[in-house]
Amino acid sequence: MKIFKVSVAVGNAILICDAIRYRKKTWLVPFWLEDYARGVKRPARIIGVDQGILEDAPPGYPFEFVLPEPLPRELLNHLAPIPPGTQYEVVEQPKIEVESHRAN
Repeated sequence: MKIFKVSVAVGNAILICDAIRYRKKTWLVPFWLEDYARGVKRPARIIGVDQGILEDAPPGYPFEFVLPEPLPRELLNHLAPIPPGTQYEVVEQPKIEVESHRAN
């Protein structure tokens, strides 16, 4: 599974967030849970975004896409509850694993 980078506005900050394609949709992955013993990682939470709203990043930037609308800070904090009335699809601890490239 390819992991790519998306620039996301959160409050006054611009963050670079991992993203994946899963079940024909683009999902932001703000935090990974590492299983060092197995050499894999799992998303703590994924946030669905419409691929059609992502904009291509300008050449030379450290991310491939830009999310043009800001996200609530709580969505990116995997320990915070999902804000009521959020317009995004959020899945807690989905059954997704990818190879971890961190050294043990």
